[in-house]
Amino acid sequence: MRGRMNWLLAGLALVSFLTVLYASAALARDEVYEVVWPRGKAAVKIIPLAKRVDTLAGKTVCELWDGLFRGDEIFPMLETWLAEKYPGIKFVSYKEFGATHGADERANLAAFGEKFKKFGCDAAISGVGC
Repeated sequence: MRGRMNWLLAGLALVSFLTVLYASAALARDEVYEVVWPRGKAAVKIIPLAKRVDTLAGKTVCELWDGLFRGDEIFPMLETWLAEKYPGIKFVSYKEFGATHGADERANLAAFGEKFKKFGCDAAISGVGC
């Protein structure tokens, strides 16, 4: 048993040595390999973000919700807290926009731009499920 183990260890050492030797020889020949970046090329053009509003006071904030996690409880709490902090803030309910997730998602998302203009949205809060 001990003899077999010695031969196995000697074989592993030889394989390791030959691997290092081959790699060293390849480097000595200045071989160049093409490498592919795993992230790939950019698929979309990067555009600048919209300018942030300086304050929410007097602004109209539109609420977006995917319908999954307690938005019906969380949005009223946010409205109360934000109204205390920012005088004159107005809210447009997530009910005006439809769910951002689900069967009607594509149509609802496509209508956002038009609805944002209609309601005069200055900012949006998008609530997601978890």
